[in-house]
Amino acid sequence: MAVAPVSPQAALSEYLAARAATAKSDAESEAFIGSSVTVALSGRNRRDLEELLPHLLRGATLLTRILRRSPYSRQAVRLVPGIVDSSSGMLSRHRIGGRAITPADVGGVLAGTTRRVLADPRWQSAVIRRHARGLAHMRRRREAYISRRRGPVLISPRRRPVRDVTIDGGTIRRRPVHTHALRTRARVTPPRPGFVRVVTPVRVPPRGGMPARTVRVVSDVKVPRGATPAGRPTSVGGRRR
Repeated sequence: MAVAPVSPQAALSEYLAARAATAKSDAESEAFIGSSVTVALSGRNRRDLEELLPHLLRGATLLTRILRRSPYSRQAVRLVPGIVDSSSGMLSRHRIGGRAITPADVGGVLAGTTRRVLADPRWQSAVIRRHARGLAHMRRRREAYISRRRGPVLISPRRRPVRDVTIDGGTIRRRPVHTHALRTRARVTPPRPGFVRVVTPVRVPPRGGMPARTVRVVSDVKVPRGATPAGRPTSVGGRRR
C-alpha cells in the first residue's frame, strides 16, 4: 500500500481526509470523509461494490464519528481512506470469487481492517506513509499551479539569474525572498525563523527635484535551519549605468 504510486485521485482523497481531521464540526468532517472515500475507491471496486456503496460510506462516517469523540484519536481520521480502500479491495475479491456479500459483511470487514490498522504498527505505518505521500503530491501540484499563475520571470539578457550555488569554498549566493526599503530612522523587526535579515544603507542621488537621501534596503535571505549570522554583511556595488 505504501510503495504503490500515488494517483491524483488517491492524493485528493488523502487531502480531503486531512481536511476532515481538522474540521471544526462533526457535520463538516463527515462531509469531507464521504467525499474522500468516494474518490479513494478505484473504478473497478466502485463497479463491483455499486450496491454496497451506501453501506460502505455509512461505515466510514460512523468510524469518523467515533474517532472524533476523543482529541487523542481525532487525527486518526486521516487513516480512514486507507482503511476503506483496503476493505473495498477485500470485498471486491470476495464478490469476484462468487461469494454473496451482505451489509453485515461490509461492517465486519471494515471493523476488522480498522482494528488491524490501529493495532498493528506495520499496517499503521503503511497507511500513514500513504497519507503523507498523498499530501506531498497535492503540495507539489499546488506549487506548480502557483508558479504557472505567476508566469515567467523576466530577466535582462545581460544578467543571469542568481541561483543557489556554493563558490569559493563556502560562499553561497541566494536570491532574497523579500526586499523592501525603509527610512533611516524606521525600526527593523527581527526576521522569521529560517531567514537572515540583511540591512544595507543605500545613498539615493537627487532626481526629479527630490534631494539626495539615504534609505535602508532590507532583504530576507533563507538560510539552513539553525544558522545564525557569524559576521558583518558585505556590500558589493554593481557597475554604474
